[in-house]
Amino acid sequence: MKRKNQKKAKKISKKACEAVEKKLSSLPTSCTSCGAAFDKNDFSVIDNWKVSIHGDSFQLTCPKCE
Repeated sequence: MKRKNQKKAKKISKKACEAVEKKLSSLPTSCTSCGAAFDKNDFSVIDNWKVSIHGDSFQLTCPKCE
């Protein structure tokens, strides 16, 4: 029983991770206010930008537009 529950929990968490990855891949590539480019691979930039979630859509805001 313990193995079955662990396997079920792992499957559920894998599906949740896939859903999050799918949503994150649909992030815009620029600021929604001014159009400044957003680089997902530059970790110093990622910490400064703000992400707003409205329903199923994301809005990125650069540090200049805050």
